[in-house]
Amino acid sequence: MTAKVDVNLLDVSDDGHGDVLLGDAPFSGIAYEYDESTSKLVGLVGYYFGKTCGPSRFWTPGGQLTAELYYTSSGRHGPWRTWYADGSPKTHSYWECDHWLWHFEWDRLGNLIKERKLADGSKYMREVEKRLRTGSWIVIDIDVETMEFFERPQGWGKDLSPEQRHIASSTTK
Repeated sequence: MTAKVDVNLLDVSDDGHGDVLLGDAPFSGIAYEYDESTSKLVGLVGYYFGKTCGPSRFWTPGGQLTAELYYTSSGRHGPWRTWYADGSPKTHSYWECDHWLWHFEWDRLGNLIKERKLADGSKYMREVEKRLRTGSWIVIDIDVETMEFFERPQGWGKDLSPEQRHIASSTTK
């Protein structure tokens, strides 16, 4: 059973490490936040021993998904997507081992305005490859209905064409 708590019950430690605490102990589980006026879920963040781990998702009070971000205990890892409040895609990036591999950004009309890719053989790509060889990297997700953790396959969300990225960034859960 995964611990689920209202985000307002959590504190950030003052020891300089920024651990998220429930009482005096580092929190492991899912923190959630509901909009007071609509009673709809507006935030969901996974934690493991006080550090952000797993997905973080944020919605408007009307229920539109605005951000979906993934972390491991060592940093950003997996697809990161954001949307404008009207549901149109804003950004779609992919991170491995806390380094971005690619990033796309659209304006409010859906026009691609920025595209960046990490070059093969670059210093950062070598660092990513080194970290992948020395660690076990998985993407943890949360089922919004049951608020339970589950694993995504390694590399999930990484190998989409620009058109597929746009479509994936347009879809909401």
